[in-house]
Amino acid sequence: MPKTTYVLSDVHGHLPCLLAALEMIDLASNPGASLFLLGDNIDRGAQSTEVLCTLKDVAHRWPNQVLALRGNDDVDFLDWMSGDDDDVFWLLQDLEFVTIGSCLMTEQMPRARGD
Repeated sequence: MPKTTYVLSDVHGHLPCLLAALEMIDLASNPGASLFLLGDNIDRGAQSTEVLCTLKDVAHRWPNQVLALRGNDDVDFLDWMSGDDDDVFWLLQDLEFVTIGSCLMTEQMPRARGD
């Protein structure tokens, strides 16, 4: 049986889309399949944290089948969160604090917004 290769990218915090794709791929029933995650998993969607947790779980459950890479949006966000990047350009793309809000606890949001 030929091996199947799946490639996902640009999930951008949209958990329902990711879950639908993972259901179609079904790594548990397809041990010869490979899944390449090309990044941009966060930013824009309101479920960035859930997307990252889901991808971490998938990579942990099928380590020989999954390869995950970071995209530019992932790197920009991580740099901003760690304080390594004082460039606010990335933040200007998240004016509604959708990405940041999905990664912070509710009580942290006023401080992040500067309220």
